[in-house]
Amino acid sequence: MIVPLTPEEKSQCLQAGNMRWQLGRASQLVNKRIDGTKRDDLEIEYLGIKGECAVSKALDLSWSPFHLGTDGGADMWSGKHSIDVKTAFKNANYLLFRNIKSFKADIAILCKELDDLIEIVGWVARAEFIAEHKMIDLGYGQVAALHKDNLKEIGLLWKMLTQKKLNAAMEGLQSY
Repeated sequence: MIVPLTPEEKSQCLQAGNMRWQLGRASQLVNKRIDGTKRDDLEIEYLGIKGECAVSKALDLSWSPFHLGTDGGADMWSGKHSIDVKTAFKNANYLLFRNIKSFKADIAILCKELDDLIEIVGWVARAEFIAEHKMIDLGYGQVAALHKDNLKEIGLLWKMLTQKKLNAAMEGLQSY
């Protein structure tokens, strides 16, 4: 699924990326490069926030680019389900985590940059990632990886999350 971002959304993502980058510098944090790309920290922050924005639009989830600080492994939520969005540069073929323990959310979604657009490549549940991942080295040491061909289509996740939201709403109505 290709998700275009409006000029306003891109501007907000850039502002938030700058804020996260400045906060990271002030905290002496270093981005964990695991994909072998040579990018500066601001590019990495901006790209990640654009991916989060695209996923929140596609799945109709509440999200703001201005939530600062480390996220603890989840970028957004759908009800009780935590979602970690991983966004990569153009030629990415893998959903990557530094190690299995780094996959803390219930679901991970892989996005990648396509010129000025964001492609939502697919998603996987944590248990499936743990069962199917391979350890690979893309230039920064061994990382846990799942090839994009092993990810599920985002439409399936949208359907599942929407059904859960509707079921929860119906249960709430039955209590009246």
